[in-house]
Amino acid sequence: MVVYQDRDEAGKRLAERLKQYKNDPNAIVLPLVRGGIEVGAPISILLHVPLFPWFAKKIGHPNNVEFAIGAISQLGSMVVDEDYQELLKTPPMQEHILSIRSTLRKRMQAILGDDLLPDLKNKTVILVDDGIATGRTVEAAIQDIRSKKPKQIILAVGVSPQETLEKFRSVVDAVVCPLIPPPGQFLGAVGAYFKNFDTVTDERVQQLYQKLKGVT
Repeated sequence: MVVYQDRDEAGKRLAERLKQYKNDPNAIVLPLVRGGIEVGAPISILLHVPLFPWFAKKIGHPNNVEFAIGAISQLGSMVVDEDYQELLKTPPMQEHILSIRSTLRKRMQAILGDDLLPDLKNKTVILVDDGIATGRTVEAAIQDIRSKKPKQIILAVGVSPQETLEKFRSVVDAVVCPLIPPPGQFLGAVGAYFKNFDTVTDERVQQLYQKLKGVT
């Protein structure tokens, strides 16, 4: 089975496939926090394109928070599986969603400080993550980013099931993914395709952001 050594290697392999955007003054890398920033960093460095973290968080099922039923992105976009729409109306879920939004705000404040969202209008946005399993956080982020009227959105991920990628081809302008397991053979977790898949801390996100936000 083909795997990456780590997220840095995935980012370098993606950068090879994104060379047409090198030194593009209208391009920006938006890595999903947290894991996406370790992939987005080498893309930003190798392409000489600035980076700005993008925040999204999955909505866990109340009986199993690890089971994602949807996701919320930083500007408010929310996607939820059709089977769980009624569950959203219950008081516990409403409280859970408010908690997620609060967590996103606090994380953004801690990492970004007073930095404002860059103007994405007419930009080439390279939305980056280490990989896609269900795709819910990516979907919510795309909705948010699309509302800012970019010129185009390029989805760049390390690994994804083929069927999930096909779904995104209709909502972004291009998809870049070096590792696409055959249909039905996705191992169920993005981390299975990385030898080193350590947890990325908020401190690490902030460190990389401060290092790369001025890259040109």
